[in-house]
Amino acid sequence: MGDPIVATSRTAIREGSKSFSLAAALFDRSCREDAYQLYAWCRRCDDEIDGQHLGHGPAASAAADVSPGKRLARLRRLTDLALGGVDVDDPAFAALGRVARRHRIPQRYPRELLDGFAMDVDGRAIVELDDCLEYSYHVAGVVGLMMAHVMGVRDAAT
Repeated sequence: MGDPIVATSRTAIREGSKSFSLAAALFDRSCREDAYQLYAWCRRCDDEIDGQHLGHGPAASAAADVSPGKRLARLRRLTDLALGGVDVDDPAFAALGRVARRHRIPQRYPRELLDGFAMDVDGRAIVELDDCLEYSYHVAGVVGLMMAHVMGVRDAAT
């Protein structure tokens, strides 16, 4: 029987992103499974904010009736618990905690991704190039930084 958190994460990446799923196939098993788990947390957070399921269509959940601000606060709380080593009864957050500890991912990175989602929740306008760069860092750049840790890259310049 495999690890249920890895299995749930693998389903999330396969159903949520064909391109990320194919790219993860290039990694060795350990790295691939950790990439699945990191993706599962990122996907869950993005879906909660966008009111979607695996990046597609509207979610059919009770969370859809909750304001985006309250959903973001819940994501922050669960993320902080997972990063703090608390067993979270949600596979995506359990996966984040596991991968963050295993690869010593700085806690600021997952929090900065949530800060990017806060820009969406707040309806922050992207007017200048600096706005675009800041938003891109928060919603994509930090994912790359977390993946660099998963892949064993520790050199800051890289």
